[in-house]
Amino acid sequence: MVGVILRAAASVYGAAATWRRRWYAREPARVRRLGRPVVSVGNLSVGGSGKTPVVAHLARLLQTLGERPAILTRGYARRRPSARVTVVSDGTNVLQGLETAGDEPLML
Repeated sequence: MVGVILRAAASVYGAAATWRRRWYAREPARVRRLGRPVVSVGNLSVGGSGKTPVVAHLARLLQTLGERPAILTRGYARRRPSARVTVVSDGTNVLQGLETAGDEPLML
């Protein structure tokens, strides 16, 4: 029974991934290229899967290697959402509060 459910879920996931790849292929303007390497943490998982501690660890690790990592997040649960980019910290100082940044960006 579990195998049937997992196969069905895998089929749905595979179809969604195929659709997404084709959508981006048809709409190349939607693709954003950054001038630096990108590490993405997480995927379809939400809440409680350990993404935030992994991001914090990766950022510290990169810093010990002499890098200056930037963490991009949507600022989940912030009280004042913005369509614009909100810079939470410059690496030395915290520039935003809880309402405009969200709890996890402040923690990171």
